Amino acid sequence: MTVTKRQRALATLTGCASLVAFAGVADAASPLTRGQLAKRANAICAEAIGELRALPPVAPTSSRSQIRAMFDGGYLIEQRQLARLSALHPPAGLASVYKTNLVRHERFNQAIRALVVKLGTGTPVATVLAQGIPEITRRSDAFDRVAKSMGHTACTDPNRNASPAAISA
Repeated sequence: MTVTKRQRALATLTGCASLVAFAGVADAASPLTRGQLAKRANAICAEAIGELRALPPVAPTSSRSQIRAMFDGGYLIEQRQLARLSALHPPAGLASVYKTNLVRHERFNQAIRALVVKLGTGTPVATVLAQGIPEITRRSDAFDRVAKSMGHTACTDPNRNASPAAISA
């Protein structure tokens, strides 16, 4: 069987592309330095914070559906942020702390989701917010403390949580 120049070139290109793809995967799985991790995590968090701030504001006169839409939108943004943070590979010395903090972030997201679900029931909005906001804040604070200690300052936005007084007044 005769191999044409075109087939040989195609095989060579395919082989090179496979090597480049493998190298990219291997590089992506390589642990980051503490500084690289902080830089990437801060970029991810800053983007998420920007998206959260772009959500329509909620006021005391907002309807149940508007409040629910805001929290649901926030939940989706936080889930994307968590997925992107989970894809980072921390250095060995931070791996355990980083993974534990991702679990804290997931619990924070679950608290938001629970609030969204409760807003879909007949429970009065003020009651749902009075019960849900403190839990969201507690879980957010737990994540923020550790994120800050790792240098992920963009992940600790002080305006991240909604004020129950501002919404349910």
